[in-house]
Amino acid sequence: MPVSPQNVTWLAFLCWLCVGLIRASTNTLVTPRVDVNSKDAQEQLLGYMRSNTPVVLTGTRLGEQMHPDPFDTWFKEKGGHTVVHVPPEYREQYSSQWAWPLNNTLHFQPEAAWGGQPGFFDDEGSMHVDKDCSWFFAAQYGGRKKLTMRQWSAESKGPNGEEVVLGAFFDSPSRFQSEVVPGEVLLWPPWLPHATRIMDPHTFSINGRIDLLPSLLQLHEQGTSAAGRIMERTLGKAFLMQPPPCQGTAAEEGNYRHGEDNEEDEDTHETGHVDL
Repeated sequence: MPVSPQNVTWLAFLCWLCVGLIRASTNTLVTPRVDVNSKDAQEQLLGYMRSNTPVVLTGTRLGEQMHPDPFDTWFKEKGGHTVVHVPPEYREQYSSQWAWPLNNTLHFQPEAAWGGQPGFFDDEGSMHVDKDCSWFFAAQYGGRKKLTMRQWSAESKGPNGEEVVLGAFFDSPSRFQSEVVPGEVLLWPPWLPHATRIMDPHTFSINGRIDLLPSLLQLHEQGTSAAGRIMERTLGKAFLMQPPPCQGTAAEEGNYRHGEDNEEDEDTHETGHVDL
């Protein structure tokens, strides 16, 4: 059946209206920024972490070109989305160049370069959760990236309206968004649904996990000599809002992070792939 110009016009109008309604029902929140040189940077950061709010750290001494340049040596883009672990032979050189901020609060564990080309993902197209118990970081070195992250609340529901717990994939009308530029460091809880859009050619960041330092427990007068997983759980309980398995037994945490067939020692844990 032939399509009349009037029908085309109505279809275009309906599409425009649907897009407008979707945008109107979504509340976009600006991701907060913390200047690492401010006197209350630690207090601000811990407050955001406790409320599962992603943070962009500014005022760092990161972002200058790494030597040797990853693009000239080991980081070869394979398409729109490329992740390459930092080769062991380069780690020592880079370690002397990386000046990680807030080293009285956080321990950074750089693992891989994450990058690609514009147009591979949109703001929602790669939305996913990473089942982990540590926050992740991305120190931006080249180009810009835009993060979209759904906000958790007690009323959050699954994709089909089902009840969910923190750590499962969920939908939300409120989303944090931030554009991260070289020299800034994005910190986020990976158990919240998130997606990243690459804005510029030759964009990459150094990604990894962050650990809270045991000395923070003195802030809460919870000094402890415990180590390993017990220490991690104590810090997580005091300063983070984690998925329930992260405060459970080693088997429960292992099942959450690696699947039902995982077996894990109480004082060790494996780390998987850090992604955006």
